[in-house]
Parts: sequence; C-alpha cells; structure tokens
Amino acid sequence: MYNLLNKIKPLRNTLHNTI
Repeated sequence: MYNLLNKIKPLRNTLHNTI
C-alpha cells in the first residue's frame, strides 16, 4: 500500500503543478 501511495503522490503533485 505504501508503494502505491508513493507512486500516486508525485503524480498528484505534477497534476496540481500543471493546473
């Protein structure tokens, strides 16, 4: 579960940065 969260964390950060 930690791995999944770690993978989604950067993805969400990039999305927020793009918007």
